[in-house]
Amino acid sequence: AANSSPGNDIIAFGLPVGTVISPLSELPPVTTTLSIQSGAAPDGTRGVEIDGSQIVGGPADGIKLRASGCFIYGLAINRMPAVSNGNGSVTGGNGITLESTSSLPNNGGNYVVGLFLGTDATGNIARPNGATGMLIFDSDANSVGGSGASFRNVMSGNNGPAGSLGATGLAVTAGNSNNFQNNVIGPNAAGTAKLGNINGVF
Repeated sequence: AANSSPGNDIIAFGLPVGTVISPLSELPPVTTTLSIQSGAAPDGTRGVEIDGSQIVGGPADGIKLRASGCFIYGLAINRMPAVSNGNGSVTGGNGITLESTSSLPNNGGNYVVGLFLGTDATGNIARPNGATGMLIFDSDANSVGGSGASFRNVMSGNNGPAGSLGATGLAVTAGNSNNFQNNVIGPNAAGTAKLGNINGVF
């Protein structure tokens, strides 16, 4: 609905903190400016957890941003399934992607903050995505994280079980002038315990 509506739409949640949403198929890509705001409890628990473990039959990403000027805040995104193409690359399995495509080029200027990518809503339990916590693909001038604990992204726990396809906290494939500030890659949200990624940053 937001994609078909011009202007900056806002998706907010009136759900108990820590609510788990388990979609049965991949969510549609975001193709127009959009704010998704979940928030967090005083102890840091994210408002909403998006769990991809019920998606079957193919690869999936949690949120695909194919737009500019979006604001994404306060979600935990985990267990997105990846599929190998047989030559060492994988499709899907990313908690969130910021990307440009041939049909939607030159995307950027997004704010992606306060996300737990590869953990549960508390930031203490690893729930690996199949490929990465966050993937930036040919997208410019994005702000990833920010000052203060509420804007800090956690990209940890993407260390998969034996035989898993991916497991990178943050991956960047092209993209200019992206700003990374105050993110946690590897530890839990509090920085007091190891959750790990097979690769921290790629």
